[in-house]
Amino acid sequence: MKRILITGLRAPVALDLARQFHRSGWQVIAADSQHLPIGRLSNTLQSYHRLPAAALDHHAYADAVADLIQRERIDVLLPTCEEAFFIARHKDKLSELCEVLTSDWQTMQFLHDKANVTEIVKGTDLNAPETQRVTNVEEARADHQKHASHIVLKKSFSRFARGVVIKPTTDALTRLNYTDNWISQQFITGQEYCVYGFALNGDLKAFCAYRPTFRLGTASSYYFENVTDPILQKFAQDVCRKYHIHGQISFDIIKTENHQYYLLECNPRATSAVHLFPATASLPQVFNDDQIGIITPPPHHKTMLALAMVLLGLPRALKRRELSRWWRAWCSAKDALFSPQDLGPTLGQFLALGEGLYLAAKHRCDPVTATTFDTEWNGEPLD
Repeated sequence: MKRILITGLRAPVALDLARQFHRSGWQVIAADSQHLPIGRLSNTLQSYHRLPAAALDHHAYADAVADLIQRERIDVLLPTCEEAFFIARHKDKLSELCEVLTSDWQTMQFLHDKANVTEIVKGTDLNAPETQRVTNVEEARADHQKHASHIVLKKSFSRFARGVVIKPTTDALTRLNYTDNWISQQFITGQEYCVYGFALNGDLKAFCAYRPTFRLGTASSYYFENVTDPILQKFAQDVCRKYHIHGQISFDIIKTENHQYYLLECNPRATSAVHLFPATASLPQVFNDDQIGIITPPPHHKTMLALAMVLLGLPRALKRRELSRWWRAWCSAKDALFSPQDLGPTLGQFLALGEGLYLAAKHRCDPVTATTFDTEWNGEPLD
């Protein structure tokens, strides 16, 4: 029986992956640097282990992961969140101990940098918005004027749309700290899609695209509806082949009214699309030697994070007088976290929320930042 180590257990997708691999007969070991990640109480785990904070000392983190791999006799290491970058940084070392499901360090750096979207789409059927780095207010003002203020400013290395400035005013441009890595990107309107792929040695094995129907502002979605789009699937296939992707990769893409597709950014890690793969089309199947074709979720399959739908979606629906829309969505999707065979995470999500609020207060940051501050990589050298 194979043994898999899943890191980043704070993420709902990590819990979902643990359940999928458990159902497929794998022994699942999980790890994170938090005390009470959302999946810690899951009965699908053989064991849970705390690791050092990757962002504080990536060498200590890699050493701890290596030790855990050897102690638990791990066959496959699957990172889910931004610890994937630190694991990729030490992939040469860790690959001597087990299979590591990340791309190489150079590829991970390149794909994570939002300034590289123009290069990523080369040789594919997609376009990229005009994108350039801005290092001072003069460069930002020049691009602002060129596009008649229809630009988006965001950091080259960021997540959850944190710090994104859409159609900034001239005053907003002067308030930015240009010592950070910023890009200016042409603002594109249309239907947004979140695209996910799981590849092995450049070969796309699983694919999903969904519409972020209910979301936190312009950031992460908490309601997911699978869509079928051959153009998006071919794009994922082309990128995985082009960059020899090994592991998980995701993209944010806009489809305009005239049916043009634009890549906004790439995130070489897991995303909420994982929730859309049911037992009949689960991700562990990518390891089957007799797999035929690319694994995809059923058409129009829907799922949600029910707690977020109640705490975030319901108040917004009431404010906008969209209660009937919210109710229809609620009734047509299943909660990604609730499972009658695994009730622990239903309580675990409240414990994880409590730890997140505690960390936000301790580090004087917002709760979203508190979920990633110890695992995020923002382009700094990892010597």
